[in-house]
Amino acid sequence: MKINFKKITALATSALMVGMTMGVAAAANYPAPFVSGSTADFAIVYGTGSGVSALDLVHAGNIQSDLSTELGTTGSTTSTEGGDSVKLEKSSDHLTLGNSAYDVFGTTIHDDKLPDLLADGTYTDDDNTEYDFTQKVELGYNLNVSHFSDTDYDDLIDAADNTPAIGVQLAGSVYVLNYTLDFTTHPDYNAATLETTNMRLMGRDYYVLDVLNGSTNKTTFLDSANSATITEGVTSTVAEKSVGIAYISSTEVRLDVDGAETNSLAEGATYKLPDGTYVGIKDIMYDSKEAGISKVKSALVQVN
Repeated sequence: MKINFKKITALATSALMVGMTMGVAAAANYPAPFVSGSTADFAIVYGTGSGVSALDLVHAGNIQSDLSTELGTTGSTTSTEGGDSVKLEKSSDHLTLGNSAYDVFGTTIHDDKLPDLLADGTYTDDDNTEYDFTQKVELGYNLNVSHFSDTDYDDLIDAADNTPAIGVQLAGSVYVLNYTLDFTTHPDYNAATLETTNMRLMGRDYYVLDVLNGSTNKTTFLDSANSATITEGVTSTVAEKSVGIAYISSTEVRLDVDGAETNSLAEGATYKLPDGTYVGIKDIMYDSKEAGISKVKSALVQVN
């Protein structure tokens, strides 16, 4: 029995020594093997239930934050597909668990960070008067990275209730960002000089379809990229939709869009299709002659 006991002890001691050797090696090479280059290969596991200290969750979050920071400082890259992008961090500080974008990055993004999206520009109204403008994006003050659980979020990602998550949790009334276009010299808010012009907003050209001023100021923009002239008797493709004229007169038109007919629309009017797409009427070019062919300029805008 004594010999067997020693063998068992020796095996246990060997296993303990191996475990210590592996642990010491991992500590010496930290953050490898958990983070190697720009690749993360780790999962944080912590206990729950009766008898488990609440500090397990706290320290698991600390480890997650530290490894995420190491990932950000060992050659990680951000991939984007076209357009401008900005990473909400500084070279000396990263947006990790417990941080907020306000503290790490700041509040305002200008054209030095997003040179196309927020480029300075010049708007020309219908009287050919030019107005210079600048653009900016202001971040909300509540973009805090935290460890949370939320039943609404669980339902969204089809997870079990109270599934822990790391991210930015916002209430429905809290804004993420505000976009501002500021004219150096403000144009008159006049429908006659604003309507039928083009304005570049956030790197894209928009058509000023309709302007209302008075007790409520409202401007309707259409995406110029999805504009087309529809000829009576001809079906055209606009924004991957089949568009034709169902009826046209000198004052109104009804369009057929993928088999769905709109209401009668005057110039400047918009209509929401069943799939959420808006169609707007720019110009009705009605020909009353029997042999004449009428046309209408329209645009489609997908609102997500």
